[in-house]
Amino acid sequence: MPTPGKKNQKGQPEKYGEMKKRVNFTLTPTGINQLGDLAAQRQLSKSELIEQIARGEIPIQSNASTTVEQEIIKKHFSRSSPMLRTN
Repeated sequence: MPTPGKKNQKGQPEKYGEMKKRVNFTLTPTGINQLGDLAAQRQLSKSELIEQIARGEIPIQSNASTTVEQEIIKKHFSRSSPMLRTN
């Protein structure tokens, strides 16, 4: 999130004190639309929405009925997850 009155500078970290890296996700058109809607509701970019979810700033609600399913969800959304590939 940019600092008010300060122009973004390429190569300079802003909100989190570290540089962001490009990540590719594959989603269905429905998933893309729903992600866009969720981001718009919070007045965030899709990228910032995912960042805040990954950092735990936006909680994830799970419908998982078992502890095993909950652990799987936590594992896949952890910061060190190998499911996220960076370029």
